[in-house]
Amino acid sequence: MERKVSGRPKYGDLCYYCGKQATQIDHVIPQIMLRQIALSTEDITLEVIRSRILTVYCCGECNCLLSDTFTESLTLKKKLLKDRLRKRYIKILSIPTWYEEELDELGYALRSCVEAGLEKQAFIKRRLKW
Repeated sequence: MERKVSGRPKYGDLCYYCGKQATQIDHVIPQIMLRQIALSTEDITLEVIRSRILTVYCCGECNCLLSDTFTESLTLKKKLLKDRLRKRYIKILSIPTWYEEELDELGYALRSCVEAGLEKQAFIKRRLKW
């Protein structure tokens, strides 16, 4: 079972969803939903809420993409986030493979742009595999 995190992420803490450096905390059950539960007349005990993981470290992009999303489990929330990352970076992920011989034929500026795109693509793929 994952642990509930407390306090701000420190250097070295990784995003639960993608593995980037964590800079924020994601509320697994969105705060807006917790407020609505607290204000409702439904009989939901604090023990049910306390038994859930309430927060995880995350990067700013993942926190923004997930926003006030609620899912039945962290596994489903992570899967949803990966789908949103794929959609956001569809153009970068579709960059074709370039061979060294092809890159050698390019001028410095164009080669630099292509290599930067390939590096970004590799970074996104690592995040999706996390």
